[in-house]
Amino acid sequence: MDDAEVRRCLEAGLAEREGEPVEVTVLAPHRAPAVEADEPWLEAKYGAGGGWNGVVPATLAWRTASGRDAAVREVVVKVSPPRGLAEGLIPWIVERYGIPLPRPYGAWRAATETTGTARRELEAQRLGGPVVTHGPGLVATAVGGSGEGVVVLDLVSPLAACDVAGRLDGWTPDRVDVALAAVAEVHAAHFPTAEHLIWAGPRRRTDDREADAALWGAILDDARRRFPDIVDDRRWRRRRALVETIGAWHPARDVVATTLVHDDFNVRNVGFRTDGRAVVFDWELASRDTPWRDVVEMLTFALEPTVERTTVDRHLGAYLRALDAACTDRGVGPDLRPGPDLEASLPAIAAEVRTEAVDRMSMQFLFGAAFPLLYLGRINATVDRLVELYP
Repeated sequence: MDDAEVRRCLEAGLAEREGEPVEVTVLAPHRAPAVEADEPWLEAKYGAGGGWNGVVPATLAWRTASGRDAAVREVVVKVSPPRGLAEGLIPWIVERYGIPLPRPYGAWRAATETTGTARRELEAQRLGGPVVTHGPGLVATAVGGSGEGVVVLDLVSPLAACDVAGRLDGWTPDRVDVALAAVAEVHAAHFPTAEHLIWAGPRRRTDDREADAALWGAILDDARRRFPDIVDDRRWRRRRALVETIGAWHPARDVVATTLVHDDFNVRNVGFRTDGRAVVFDWELASRDTPWRDVVEMLTFALEPTVERTTVDRHLGAYLRALDAACTDRGVGPDLRPGPDLEASLPAIAAEVRTEAVDRMSMQFLFGAAFPLLYLGRINATVDRLVELYP
Protein backbone atom coordinates (compact mmCIF):
# COMPACT_ATOMS: atom_id res chain seq x y z
CA MET A 1 0.00 0.00 0.00
CA ASP A 2 1.19 3.53 -0.70
CA ASP A 3 1.14 6.44 1.76
CA ALA A 4 -2.12 7.91 0.48
CA GLU A 5 -4.02 4.63 0.83
CA VAL A 6 -2.60 3.96 4.30
CA ARG A 7 -3.61 7.45 5.40
CA ARG A 8 -7.12 6.93 4.01
CA CYS A 9 -7.45 3.63 5.85
CA LEU A 10 -6.21 5.10 9.10
CA GLU A 11 -8.60 8.02 8.89
CA ALA A 12 -11.51 5.64 8.26
CA GLY A 13 -10.54 3.39 11.14
CA LEU A 14 -9.90 6.26 13.54
CA ALA A 15 -13.20 7.90 12.59
CA GLU A 16 -14.96 4.71 13.69
CA ARG A 17 -13.06 4.85 16.97
CA GLU A 18 -13.76 8.53 17.60
CA GLY A 19 -17.34 8.63 16.30
CA GLU A 20 -16.62 11.58 13.99
CA PRO A 21 -14.43 12.40 10.97
CA VAL A 22 -10.70 12.38 11.61
CA GLU A 23 -7.68 13.92 9.90
CA VAL A 24 -4.33 12.21 10.33
CA THR A 25 -1.85 14.97 11.15
CA VAL A 26 1.29 12.88 11.67
CA LEU A 27 2.12 9.61 9.93
CA ALA A 28 5.84 8.87 9.94
CA PRO A 29 7.07 5.30 9.31
CA HIS A 30 10.20 4.25 11.18
CA ARG A 31 11.65 2.14 8.42
CA ALA A 32 12.37 2.68 4.75
CA PRO A 33 10.31 0.72 2.22
CA ALA A 34 11.66 -2.76 1.64
CA VAL A 35 13.47 -3.26 -1.67
CA GLU A 36 12.44 -6.19 -3.83
CA ALA A 37 15.95 -6.53 -5.21
CA ASP A 38 17.07 -7.35 -1.67
CA GLU A 39 13.96 -9.34 -0.75
CA PRO A 40 12.61 -10.88 -3.98
CA TRP A 41 9.72 -12.60 -2.18
CA LEU A 42 8.04 -9.27 -1.33
CA GLU A 43 5.83 -9.03 -4.41
CA ALA A 44 4.84 -12.70 -4.11
CA LYS A 45 3.61 -12.12 -0.57
CA TYR A 46 2.31 -8.55 -0.65
CA GLY A 47 1.74 -7.67 -4.28
CA ALA A 48 3.33 -4.82 -6.22
CA GLY A 49 3.40 -1.18 -5.23
CA GLY A 50 3.87 0.81 -2.04
CA GLY A 51 6.16 0.42 0.94
CA TRP A 52 3.58 -0.20 3.68
CA ASN A 53 3.79 -3.98 3.68
CA GLY A 54 3.75 -6.22 6.70
CA VAL A 55 4.55 -4.66 10.07
CA VAL A 56 5.70 -1.03 10.00
CA PRO A 57 6.44 0.92 13.23
CA ALA A 58 5.30 4.52 12.92
CA THR A 59 4.52 7.74 14.76
CA LEU A 60 0.83 8.66 14.51
CA ALA A 61 -1.32 11.61 15.53
CA TRP A 62 -4.76 12.82 14.46
CA ARG A 63 -7.32 15.60 14.89
CA THR A 64 -11.07 15.10 15.08
CA ALA A 65 -13.58 17.22 13.15
CA SER A 66 -14.59 18.86 16.43
CA GLY A 67 -11.02 20.12 16.85
CA ARG A 68 -9.70 17.70 19.46
CA ASP A 69 -6.08 16.65 18.95
CA ALA A 70 -5.14 13.13 19.96
CA ALA A 71 -1.81 12.63 21.67
CA VAL A 72 1.09 11.58 19.46
CA ARG A 73 1.60 7.84 19.90
CA GLU A 74 4.03 5.22 18.73
CA VAL A 75 2.21 2.46 16.86
CA VAL A 76 2.65 -0.52 14.59
CA VAL A 77 0.72 -0.46 11.31
CA LYS A 78 0.15 -3.99 10.06
CA VAL A 79 -1.00 -4.41 6.46
CA SER A 80 -2.08 -7.93 5.48
CA PRO A 81 -2.32 -8.64 1.73
CA PRO A 82 -5.65 -9.72 0.23
CA ARG A 83 -4.02 -12.93 -0.99
CA GLY A 84 -2.93 -15.40 1.67
CA LEU A 85 0.29 -17.41 1.76
CA ALA A 86 -1.32 -20.29 -0.12
CA GLU A 87 -2.14 -17.93 -2.98
CA GLY A 88 1.15 -16.06 -3.23
CA LEU A 89 4.26 -16.79 -1.21
CA ILE A 90 4.01 -20.58 -0.92
CA PRO A 91 3.53 -21.21 -4.68
CA TRP A 92 6.42 -18.80 -5.28
CA ILE A 93 8.66 -20.80 -2.93
CA VAL A 94 7.60 -24.11 -4.48
CA GLU A 95 8.46 -22.88 -7.98
CA ARG A 96 11.58 -20.88 -7.21
CA TYR A 97 13.20 -23.54 -5.03
CA GLY A 98 12.07 -26.54 -7.04
CA ILE A 99 9.95 -28.39 -4.48
CA PRO A 100 8.33 -31.26 -6.42
CA LEU A 101 4.68 -31.45 -5.38
CA PRO A 102 2.23 -33.90 -7.03
CA ARG A 103 -0.05 -30.96 -7.86
CA PRO A 104 -0.09 -27.19 -7.18
CA TYR A 105 -0.17 -26.23 -3.51
CA GLY A 106 -3.47 -24.39 -3.83
CA ALA A 107 -5.21 -27.62 -4.89
CA TRP A 108 -4.62 -29.27 -1.50
CA ARG A 109 -6.97 -28.96 1.46
CA ALA A 110 -4.07 -27.65 3.57
CA ALA A 111 -4.19 -24.46 1.51
CA THR A 112 -7.36 -23.37 3.33
CA GLU A 113 -5.24 -22.63 6.42
CA THR A 114 -3.54 -19.72 4.67
CA THR A 115 -6.05 -18.66 2.02
CA GLY A 116 -7.72 -15.25 2.24
CA THR A 117 -6.14 -14.33 5.56
CA ALA A 118 -6.33 -10.52 5.31
CA ARG A 119 -9.64 -10.40 7.14
CA ARG A 120 -8.69 -12.72 9.99
CA GLU A 121 -6.51 -10.46 12.10
CA LEU A 122 -8.86 -7.54 11.57
CA GLU A 123 -11.88 -9.57 12.69
CA ALA A 124 -10.02 -11.16 15.59
CA GLN A 125 -9.11 -7.71 16.91
CA ARG A 126 -12.67 -6.51 16.47
CA LEU A 127 -13.85 -9.36 18.69
CA GLY A 128 -12.22 -7.60 21.61
CA GLY A 129 -12.19 -9.65 24.81
CA PRO A 130 -9.05 -11.65 25.58
CA VAL A 131 -7.59 -11.11 22.09
CA VAL A 132 -7.27 -7.39 22.87
CA THR A 133 -6.63 -7.85 26.59
CA HIS A 134 -3.52 -9.88 25.80
CA GLY A 135 -2.59 -7.80 22.75
CA PRO A 136 -0.45 -4.69 22.40
CA GLY A 137 -3.50 -2.37 22.51
CA LEU A 138 -5.81 -1.84 19.55
CA VAL A 139 -5.86 1.64 18.00
CA ALA A 140 -7.89 1.12 14.80
CA THR A 141 -8.84 -1.33 12.05
CA ALA A 142 -9.75 -0.73 8.41
CA VAL A 143 -10.02 -2.45 5.03
CA GLY A 144 -7.87 -1.24 2.13
CA GLY A 145 -9.22 -0.48 -1.31
CA SER A 146 -7.79 -3.72 -2.71
CA GLY A 147 -8.99 -5.82 0.21
CA GLU A 148 -6.00 -5.46 2.50
CA GLY A 149 -6.54 -5.83 6.23
CA VAL A 150 -5.13 -2.86 8.13
CA VAL A 151 -4.65 -3.06 11.89
CA VAL A 152 -3.04 -0.33 14.00
CA LEU A 153 -1.65 -1.43 17.38
CA ASP A 154 0.24 0.34 20.11
CA LEU A 155 3.99 -0.22 20.03
CA VAL A 156 4.97 -2.14 23.17
CA SER A 157 8.49 -1.40 24.36
CA PRO A 158 10.37 -2.86 26.10
CA LEU A 159 9.08 -6.35 25.37
CA ALA A 160 10.87 -9.42 26.71
CA ALA A 161 11.42 -12.83 25.10
CA CYS A 162 9.65 -12.16 21.76
CA ASP A 163 12.12 -12.98 18.98
CA VAL A 164 11.27 -13.52 15.32
CA ALA A 165 14.38 -15.72 15.07
CA GLY A 166 12.69 -18.19 17.41
CA ARG A 167 15.42 -18.22 20.06
CA LEU A 168 14.51 -19.22 23.60
CA ASP A 169 16.24 -16.34 25.38
CA GLY A 170 14.10 -15.43 28.37
CA TRP A 171 11.61 -18.28 27.94
CA THR A 172 11.50 -19.60 31.49
CA PRO A 173 9.00 -22.33 32.46
CA ASP A 174 6.91 -19.72 34.28
CA ARG A 175 6.68 -17.62 31.11
CA VAL A 176 5.56 -20.62 29.08
CA ASP A 177 2.72 -21.11 31.59
CA VAL A 178 1.80 -17.41 31.49
CA ALA A 179 1.55 -17.60 27.69
CA LEU A 180 -0.58 -20.75 27.89
CA ALA A 181 -2.86 -19.11 30.45
CA ALA A 182 -3.34 -16.13 28.13
CA VAL A 183 -4.38 -18.28 25.18
CA ALA A 184 -6.59 -20.37 27.50
CA GLU A 185 -8.66 -17.22 28.09
CA VAL A 186 -9.11 -16.81 24.34
CA HIS A 187 -10.14 -20.43 23.98
CA ALA A 188 -12.61 -20.18 26.85
CA ALA A 189 -14.24 -17.13 25.32
CA HIS A 190 -15.08 -18.88 22.05
CA PHE A 191 -16.03 -22.50 22.73
CA PRO A 192 -19.76 -21.89 22.27
CA THR A 193 -19.45 -19.58 19.27
CA ALA A 194 -16.35 -20.51 17.27
CA GLU A 195 -18.21 -22.44 14.56
CA HIS A 196 -20.07 -19.22 13.67
CA LEU A 197 -16.84 -17.25 13.09
CA ILE A 198 -16.90 -17.91 9.36
CA TRP A 199 -14.06 -15.46 8.70
CA ALA A 200 -11.68 -17.70 10.67
CA GLY A 201 -9.86 -20.54 8.97
CA PRO A 202 -11.84 -23.80 8.70
CA ARG A 203 -11.12 -26.76 10.92
CA ARG A 204 -9.54 -29.72 9.16
CA ARG A 205 -10.45 -33.23 10.24
CA THR A 206 -9.17 -36.73 9.56
CA ASP A 207 -10.47 -36.97 6.00
CA ASP A 208 -8.85 -33.62 5.15
CA ARG A 209 -5.47 -34.69 6.49
CA GLU A 210 -5.68 -38.08 4.76
CA ALA A 211 -6.54 -36.36 1.48
CA ASP A 212 -3.29 -34.39 1.82
CA ALA A 213 -1.07 -37.35 2.68
CA ALA A 214 0.71 -37.19 -0.69
CA LEU A 215 1.46 -33.50 -0.03
CA TRP A 216 3.00 -34.23 3.38
CA GLY A 217 5.02 -37.08 1.88
CA ALA A 218 6.37 -34.94 -0.97
CA ILE A 219 7.42 -32.10 1.35
CA LEU A 220 9.04 -34.57 3.74
CA ASP A 221 10.97 -36.21 0.92
CA ASP A 222 12.19 -32.81 -0.23
CA ALA A 223 13.21 -31.90 3.33
CA ARG A 224 15.22 -35.13 3.56
CA ARG A 225 17.21 -34.06 0.49
CA ARG A 226 17.40 -30.38 1.40
CA PHE A 227 18.09 -30.66 5.14
CA PRO A 228 19.92 -33.99 5.65
CA ASP A 229 21.24 -32.88 9.05
CA ILE A 230 17.68 -32.15 10.25
CA VAL A 231 15.75 -34.94 8.53
CA ASP A 232 18.09 -37.91 8.64
CA ASP A 233 17.00 -41.37 7.56
CA ARG A 234 15.71 -42.33 11.00
CA ARG A 235 13.57 -39.19 11.38
CA TRP A 236 12.36 -39.52 7.79
CA ARG A 237 11.19 -43.10 8.35
CA ARG A 238 9.37 -42.20 11.57
CA ARG A 239 7.70 -39.16 10.02
CA ARG A 240 6.76 -41.19 6.94
CA ALA A 241 5.09 -43.72 9.22
CA LEU A 242 2.98 -40.95 10.74
CA VAL A 243 1.89 -39.77 7.28
CA GLU A 244 0.89 -43.30 6.31
CA THR A 245 -1.16 -43.91 9.49
CA ILE A 246 -3.15 -40.65 9.75
CA GLY A 247 -6.42 -42.58 9.81
CA ALA A 248 -5.29 -44.47 12.92
CA TRP A 249 -4.19 -41.59 15.16
CA HIS A 250 -5.96 -38.45 13.92
CA PRO A 251 -9.60 -39.29 14.90
CA ALA A 252 -8.78 -38.68 18.59
CA ARG A 253 -8.32 -35.05 17.62
CA ASP A 254 -11.68 -34.83 15.85
CA VAL A 255 -13.73 -35.30 19.02
CA VAL A 256 -12.28 -32.26 20.82
CA ALA A 257 -14.49 -29.17 21.01
CA THR A 258 -13.85 -26.36 18.51
CA THR A 259 -12.75 -22.89 19.57
CA LEU A 260 -10.94 -19.87 18.11
CA VAL A 261 -7.20 -20.53 17.94
CA HIS A 262 -4.28 -18.28 17.10
CA ASP A 263 -2.77 -21.01 14.87
CA ASP A 264 0.75 -19.56 15.02
CA PHE A 265 1.10 -19.42 18.78
CA ASN A 266 4.81 -19.66 19.51
CA VAL A 267 7.80 -17.78 20.88
CA ARG A 268 8.00 -15.64 17.71
CA ASN A 269 4.54 -14.13 18.32
CA VAL A 270 4.40 -13.84 22.11
CA GLY A 271 6.34 -11.53 24.41
CA PHE A 272 6.07 -10.15 27.94
CA ARG A 273 5.54 -6.68 29.39
CA THR A 274 7.66 -5.43 32.25
CA ASP A 275 4.88 -6.44 34.66
CA GLY A 276 5.06 -10.04 33.38
CA ARG A 277 1.83 -10.06 31.34
CA ALA A 278 1.86 -11.90 28.02
CA VAL A 279 1.42 -9.95 24.77
CA VAL A 280 0.15 -11.96 21.79
CA PHE A 281 0.71 -10.74 18.21
CA ASP A 282 -0.20 -11.73 14.66
CA TRP A 283 -3.70 -13.20 14.47
CA GLU A 284 -3.59 -13.45 10.68
CA LEU A 285 -3.93 -17.26 10.74
CA ALA A 286 -6.76 -17.30 13.31
CA SER A 287 -8.78 -20.47 12.80
CA ARG A 288 -11.52 -22.68 14.21
CA ASP A 289 -9.79 -25.66 15.71
CA THR A 290 -9.03 -27.71 18.80
CA PRO A 291 -7.41 -25.69 21.60
CA TRP A 292 -4.56 -28.19 21.64
CA ARG A 293 -3.43 -26.68 18.33
CA ASP A 294 -2.08 -23.59 20.12
CA VAL A 295 -0.78 -25.49 23.15
CA VAL A 296 1.28 -27.99 21.16
CA GLU A 297 2.62 -25.28 18.85
CA MET A 298 3.90 -23.32 21.85
CA LEU A 299 5.47 -26.36 23.49
CA THR A 300 7.13 -27.38 20.21
CA PHE A 301 8.84 -23.99 20.01
CA ALA A 302 9.43 -23.32 23.74
CA LEU A 303 10.85 -26.67 24.89
CA GLU A 304 14.19 -28.30 24.17
CA PRO A 305 14.47 -31.66 22.35
CA THR A 306 15.71 -33.26 25.58
CA VAL A 307 12.56 -32.37 27.53
CA GLU A 308 11.18 -34.98 29.93
CA ARG A 309 7.57 -36.12 30.17
CA THR A 310 7.15 -34.68 33.69
CA THR A 311 8.01 -31.20 32.40
CA VAL A 312 5.57 -31.38 29.51
CA ASP A 313 2.84 -32.75 31.77
CA ARG A 314 3.37 -29.85 34.14
CA HIS A 315 2.82 -27.32 31.32
CA LEU A 316 -0.21 -29.21 30.04
CA GLY A 317 -1.67 -29.29 33.54
CA ALA A 318 -1.06 -25.56 33.97
CA TYR A 319 -2.93 -24.92 30.72
CA LEU A 320 -5.86 -27.11 31.73
CA ARG A 321 -6.17 -25.41 35.10
CA ALA A 322 -6.15 -21.98 33.43
CA LEU A 323 -8.70 -23.16 30.89
CA ASP A 324 -10.95 -24.63 33.58
CA ALA A 325 -10.86 -21.39 35.58
CA ALA A 326 -11.56 -19.23 32.52
CA CYS A 327 -14.43 -21.49 31.39
CA THR A 328 -15.91 -21.50 34.88
CA ASP A 329 -15.81 -17.70 34.97
CA ARG A 330 -17.65 -17.57 31.64
CA GLY A 331 -20.14 -20.29 32.47
CA VAL A 332 -18.87 -22.63 29.75
CA GLY A 333 -20.15 -26.07 30.62
CA PRO A 334 -17.92 -29.16 30.80
CA ASP A 335 -19.62 -30.66 27.73
CA LEU A 336 -18.33 -27.80 25.57
CA ARG A 337 -14.60 -27.96 26.29
CA PRO A 338 -11.78 -30.19 27.60
CA GLY A 339 -12.04 -30.92 31.30
CA PRO A 340 -9.29 -30.36 33.89
CA ASP A 341 -8.22 -34.04 33.97
CA LEU A 342 -5.00 -34.40 31.96
CA GLU A 343 -5.36 -38.17 31.62
CA ALA A 344 -8.66 -37.76 29.76
CA SER A 345 -7.01 -35.44 27.20
CA LEU A 346 -3.96 -37.60 26.47
CA PRO A 347 -5.37 -39.26 23.29
CA ALA A 348 -6.15 -35.84 21.81
CA ILE A 349 -2.75 -34.48 22.85
CA ALA A 350 -1.02 -37.46 21.22
CA ALA A 351 -2.98 -36.80 18.02
CA GLU A 352 -2.10 -33.10 18.15
CA VAL A 353 1.65 -33.63 18.47
CA ARG A 354 1.48 -35.94 15.44
CA THR A 355 -0.49 -33.33 13.53
CA GLU A 356 2.23 -30.81 14.43
CA ALA A 357 4.89 -33.20 13.15
CA VAL A 358 3.10 -33.94 9.87
CA ASP A 359 1.23 -30.76 9.00
CA ARG A 360 2.91 -27.84 10.73
CA MET A 361 6.45 -29.05 10.20
CA SER A 362 5.68 -29.39 6.50
CA MET A 363 4.90 -25.67 6.45
CA GLN A 364 8.16 -24.94 8.27
CA PHE A 365 10.12 -27.05 5.77
CA LEU A 366 8.56 -25.07 2.90
CA PHE A 367 9.58 -21.76 4.43
CA GLY A 368 12.97 -23.17 5.36
CA ALA A 369 13.68 -23.78 1.68
CA ALA A 370 13.56 -20.02 1.09
CA PHE A 371 14.57 -18.43 4.40
CA PRO A 372 17.23 -19.23 7.02
CA LEU A 373 15.08 -20.51 9.90
CA LEU A 374 17.51 -20.82 12.80
CA TYR A 375 14.96 -22.72 14.86
CA LEU A 376 14.09 -25.35 12.23
CA GLY A 377 16.32 -28.17 13.45
CA ARG A 378 15.46 -27.60 17.09
CA ILE A 379 11.69 -27.63 16.72
CA ASN A 380 11.83 -30.63 14.39
CA ALA A 381 13.71 -32.54 17.07
CA THR A 382 11.38 -31.29 19.81
CA VAL A 383 8.23 -32.39 18.03
CA ASP A 384 9.78 -35.82 17.48
CA ARG A 385 10.46 -35.94 21.20
CA LEU A 386 6.83 -35.06 21.94
CA VAL A 387 5.68 -37.87 19.65
CA GLU A 388 7.90 -40.25 21.65
CA LEU A 389 6.57 -38.98 24.98
CA TYR A 390 2.89 -39.23 24.01
CA PRO A 391 2.46 -42.57 22.21
